[in-house]
Amino acid sequence: MVALSFSAGKHRAATAAVQHELATLSPLDPSRPRPRLPLAAHERRRKVQNPVAEHESTRVVARILGPSAIVVGVAVIARRLDMIDIVDAFAQSPATAFFTGVVSVFAGFALLAFHHRLSSIGAFVITVISAMIVVRGAVLLFAPRLVDRMAAFFNETPNAWTVAGAGMALIGAWISTLGFSARPPKIGS
Repeated sequence: MVALSFSAGKHRAATAAVQHELATLSPLDPSRPRPRLPLAAHERRRKVQNPVAEHESTRVVARILGPSAIVVGVAVIARRLDMIDIVDAFAQSPATAFFTGVVSVFAGFALLAFHHRLSSIGAFVITVISAMIVVRGAVLLFAPRLVDRMAAFFNETPNAWTVAGAGMALIGAWISTLGFSARPPKIGS
């Protein structure tokens, strides 16, 4: 019993000394110990993120989106005369529009789950394209006639399919350069 009361008394004395020390320090004193507050969620995430892993996810998504956009863009250019018939057939099949919307929503959200970075212009563009895929899928699911009107505009405008295909192929080529020729950043010296 004596040992317990001795250690309890020692603890009280140490606690009183610490409280006295803290009371004598000014709140603006740089030597005063600061209380450790729990980090906010975004600060915890920032500490855990690895710049190489972030850069690598951009490269992987660019390696998927870039070549896909090139192939689709070149196909649109090559089949520009058939695009009117393809779009008309697509517009006449609500099941095809619905299924394409479902696949687009899933693909867009999968891309956003894997890559939602805004740290560079390339990462920003990839994230915006992923979000646009989700929006396109949602429009196909809920307002397919809006897509039909836009396609009718393309069918009536001369060279619209050629310009759209060339734009898609050029964006795909730029994104491909991000994925295939980018080097990961050096960490350390």
